[in-house]
Amino acid sequence: MYKCKSKNRFFCLLAVLMCGIMLSGIFALQASAAVGYEGKGSKSSPYLVKTAEQLNGIRNNLSAHYKLANTVDLSGYDNFEPIGRLDNPFTGTFVCDANEDGTAKYAIKNLKIYNDAGEKNGHVENANHYTDYVKNKSKWEAALFGATKGATFENILVMDVNITNTVLGQSQMNPDYSTNPGQDEMATAALIGIANKTKITGCGATGTINSKSNYTGGLIGAINNGSTLKNSFSYINITNTGWWNTGGILAAADDEKSKVEGCYYSGNVKGGAYNVGALVGSAKASVKNSCAEGTVGPSTATSFIGTSYATTVSPKDICENTYTLAKIVGRTNAQTNKKVANNNYITDEAGGLQVGFAAASRDEIISIFGALGGWRIGANGMPIPKGCYPVSDSSKYIPLAVTEQPAVSETVSANESAAVSESEQAVTSENEAQAENETETETETVIEDIEYEMSTAELVLIIVLASLTVIMIGVGAFVIVLILKQKKKIVEDDEIDG
Repeated sequence: MYKCKSKNRFFCLLAVLMCGIMLSGIFALQASAAVGYEGKGSKSSPYLVKTAEQLNGIRNNLSAHYKLANTVDLSGYDNFEPIGRLDNPFTGTFVCDANEDGTAKYAIKNLKIYNDAGEKNGHVENANHYTDYVKNKSKWEAALFGATKGATFENILVMDVNITNTVLGQSQMNPDYSTNPGQDEMATAALIGIANKTKITGCGATGTINSKSNYTGGLIGAINNGSTLKNSFSYINITNTGWWNTGGILAAADDEKSKVEGCYYSGNVKGGAYNVGALVGSAKASVKNSCAEGTVGPSTATSFIGTSYATTVSPKDICENTYTLAKIVGRTNAQTNKKVANNNYITDEAGGLQVGFAAASRDEIISIFGALGGWRIGANGMPIPKGCYPVSDSSKYIPLAVTEQPAVSETVSANESAAVSESEQAVTSENEAQAENETETETETVIEDIEYEMSTAELVLIIVLASLTVIMIGVGAFVIVLILKQKKKIVEDDEIDG
């Protein structure tokens, strides 16, 4: 340790002061260079998320309120770190405005996540405990948001996801059906891994998920403690080698207080050992006005909901106004039950199976659900909930500049696009020609708006940096004067002593 001589102690104090000033300046410069947002982060004035950096920056303030104000492309992130974890969940709101037809104005694209915890830490079958397990801190989630609590999500689309989770889900359970440590702390999904007391409305996802974990869902891993999932959809193809709870839109809703309503799944759910369903893997929550299609298995699964084997809850008891066209891979028989319970139906075609659901033809399903409010005809000619929209064509959400121009409002699937008539195409061409002939005045106005917004941001940064510079120069000059005065005093004292 450095020790100052008695006559130089003042210089030591000045040196410490100068170091403190320099460090403060560095921290201030770093703070000014951090991700900034428009808005105040409140519900009435949320932070506006327009860039990938701003989306990633949500993790720095998990309790604030955010609005997606531009299509965000995450292709620059090779392995996106989930926002929020079980030990520190996201508790704010994340919303997006909707177009007149109810579709989201913007989307999040090209999310890539690779959770290597399983392969890195040697997860193997029949292991009751993993070396990397720390209660709520293992980081076994793989989703845009790892965990949420008391949060709200509205109109958030996560498109073209590519998610892999190597954390290995196990089958070990205790005699009372409780899980061994960590088995319910892993989750894989596009939007949220584990949602606690969270409201999710009008959200959707497309892409692929490859998982080894328990609780693997297309959109959400698990909801609990009174969470709600409404008017949401999933077009995710799932391959899972985990043990239990795999669902096309939701892996598990094992909570009677939670609700699933107005949801739709279309895709393939491959693998999973127990509790595998096209819509939901395991459920005690009520499921209403929802439907699913695609394939499931091969596994010990039913085609709509793979009910928890740890309970006596039957899908017909928790479901109402639902139907499924999903088929179990390898099944050649057709369901023949005609007893209707709570208006729940399954296709009478070969491969379908759902305990308690009544078999019906496609024409019968169209007639039954077409007469219900809250449904519309989808791209496959079958009824789907009105809040669900096929958005597999990601080109509908092209990243925009900061001009706040709205995204394309029509979000139709490739099948629906093919059904557009020649007359509609002619109208589209005419509109495109008209758009190309926009006046130069409008173009200049847009350019001026961009320049104004950019110059405002630059001005704020310049003012902050200039202020810091002035302060540092002023303090530095003051210190130098003090040093010179003290040096002069020491010289005079030395001459007197001499």
